[in-house]
Amino acid sequence: MGADAVVMMRFDSVAISDDMQSVAAYGTAVKFK
Repeated sequence: MGADAVVMMRFDSVAISDDMQSVAAYGTAVKFK
């Protein structure tokens, strides 16, 4: 998406039930000038 670096990354995972799981990954990207 045009970013030069990712300065922060977070990964979350949670079990909804015995056979279902929710996973989310997100971060903060920066563009150098």
